[in-house]
Amino acid sequence: DGIRDTSHCLVGSEMCIRDSITATEIEPILVSADPNFRSSDVEVGGDGALYVADWHNSLIGHMQHNMRDPNRDHQHGRIYRVTAVGRPLTEPAKMKGKSIAEVCQNFFAVGNAVRYRARLELSGRDSAEIVTDVQAFADGLDPKSSSRKRDQSQALLECLWVFEEHRIVNLDLLQKTFQADEPRVRAAAVRTLGHWAGRLKRPGGSLASRADGWESILVAASRDPSPLVRAEAVKAAVEFADVVSTEVIVEVATRPTDPELDATLAYAKRSIDVDALVADSIRSGRKLSSAALTYVLQTASLGDLKKLVRTEAVDRAILARSNASLDDLRDSLAGLAASTQTDPLDALMDLIDQARQDPAGNVIGLGKLLVQQSPGDLQRVRRRIEALAVAGETPELKRLGYAAWVAAAGPGDA
Repeated sequence: DGIRDTSHCLVGSEMCIRDSITATEIEPILVSADPNFRSSDVEVGGDGALYVADWHNSLIGHMQHNMRDPNRDHQHGRIYRVTAVGRPLTEPAKMKGKSIAEVCQNFFAVGNAVRYRARLELSGRDSAEIVTDVQAFADGLDPKSSSRKRDQSQALLECLWVFEEHRIVNLDLLQKTFQADEPRVRAAAVRTLGHWAGRLKRPGGSLASRADGWESILVAASRDPSPLVRAEAVKAAVEFADVVSTEVIVEVATRPTDPELDATLAYAKRSIDVDALVADSIRSGRKLSSAALTYVLQTASLGDLKKLVRTEAVDRAILARSNASLDDLRDSLAGLAASTQTDPLDALMDLIDQARQDPAGNVIGLGKLLVQQSPGDLQRVRRRIEALAVAGETPELKRLGYAAWVAAAGPGDA
């Protein structure tokens, strides 16, 4: 009860992502004046009571005492049972010998220990029966329903974990679980997807097709409003190490992050070669998401850019590359003018104005393209050229302006 900032805690998992961990001291539940009291474990039993294991040993520590010291007690210990005063105990759930459908009803229990024991019971059942009976139970659940007394989204997650424990991939159930309103349930579903990465590969090593649904789930998770879900998407993307992994990582990186999410992104970039996956994606002709395309336009080589379907964004990226040839620039300028429905020369002057504000802008390449325009066309934008020559921010810009001004005048004598 003393832990705060636990909104990012993952349901039913040993791992939590928190902005911070703080504690407030409260009245202790169990204390002892015995100096040998060593509480080593705590569990909530099936009856709702708190069970505390007391190691009760006079010798503790890391080898401060000899292993053969006679004071070491290997036979004795204590277990304390703590109950709430005035509150009746819970009737322990009977699961052994019950049908799978009856055991699944325990997935609505508020206490995690009961749900855990239900999964343990089902882990020993026949896998073929699990597929039919647990799936039938899950079909009747609504991922949007999460009341405290009957949390159906949590029950769906428990069903998903039963399939995982039986090593059975069930993407339809995972997709349904991912529709939950509770972000911790969605995050847990995405983590399971990452665990299934190896089982979603074909015998030859390639991943199952997009029609199988795993990619759409992973990309949707990367765009989730919850940072916890996005973090799980990044970790799952590392497990897949596919071209979609690049989309996921870039999608997450272009959204708000926190220190934990930054660390997760750094881990992903150390684990897989994002740039290599981008190149593979381009070579395969795969349609990229907007975030992945933004990353490609910023980092891909000129050769890779030329392999992409020509769009306004792609043409702008090529026009910004200083190593682009005049033919490349000319083709991209024509494409940009067509897609924006503007005059090519007006578009070129706009690009030069934009490059003036960017120290890394391709002013030299654009300037070479400008002076190749016909004198008649250059006369039409002469005022903009003169302003460039007179008020250019750098010597390069002024030389560009004067060269275009001379070209606009036509013959050298004039």
